[in-house]
Amino acid sequence: MKKGIFVCLIFAFMLVSSVDALGCDITTKLVNQDPYPAIPGEYVKVVFELSGVNNPSCQGSLFEISPEYPFSSDPGQSLSVDVNQVSLLNNYKQTVLIPYKLRVDRNAVDEDAPLKTKLSVGTTDSSKYAFEYFNITIKDVASNFDVILNDYSYATNNFVLAIINVGKNDAESLIVSIPKQESIKVNGASEKIIGSLSSNDDTSVSFNAVPKTGVINVVLSYNDETNTRRTFEHSIEFPEGAFENTKTSKSGSTMYYVIGIVILVIIYFVYRKYKKNIKKAEHSLMRR
Repeated sequence: MKKGIFVCLIFAFMLVSSVDALGCDITTKLVNQDPYPAIPGEYVKVVFELSGVNNPSCQGSLFEISPEYPFSSDPGQSLSVDVNQVSLLNNYKQTVLIPYKLRVDRNAVDEDAPLKTKLSVGTTDSSKYAFEYFNITIKDVASNFDVILNDYSYATNNFVLAIINVGKNDAESLIVSIPKQESIKVNGASEKIIGSLSSNDDTSVSFNAVPKTGVINVVLSYNDETNTRRTFEHSIEFPEGAFENTKTSKSGSTMYYVIGIVILVIIYFVYRKYKKNIKKAEHSLMRR
């Protein structure tokens, strides 16, 4: 009898040892994100699922997140969680859920942003660490634009830009401005209000300006769908001799127009003189 008990104790010891030999094998998975996708400037709730936490080798395990841009945590929220304590509160379940609430920076534009997690096993200097990154999907609320030099008049200094919303989101309260720079001198207002510009729509805006050959910087500011003010900077090239053909063509057209008027005036006076001569000749014949 005693021998049987001794054998059972040895077997139990071997079983525990074999479990310890297997080591702690906790798997981490991101199981929920709310809302999906996350909205810049608002909160997102994420839930991680940890499996295999009830293994005796996992005693002293800690799970934590390390929020980096574009994520941040409100003060007071514990980022490090005792995995075994959570398992104990859930009646020693092998799988536990760990939720976090994070704020998304309002200027975030990436569609997928990594959230760093750390799992540490053990409480001594020989503790093992495992790092993982989980992508949090963020809604892209920004717009994107093409800015094109559309026309320029040397006669009137009318500088025309074409603005195209090539993004997938509408832009509200859109303002186009030409900042002070060496490559262009703006006379009068350097900012023009466009207002709303829908996705895949275009418009034009005119400035009274004298450009030079070179790069010209243009700034667009607008509100996105979260009412966040955003800035879009763009550079256009004003090449040497730009729109010179238009200038020559317009000058030539004006010259031909003036010449045409002069010819018509000459014809009018010649015709008028001719009529007078005819009347004089008829009058002379009648007197005879």
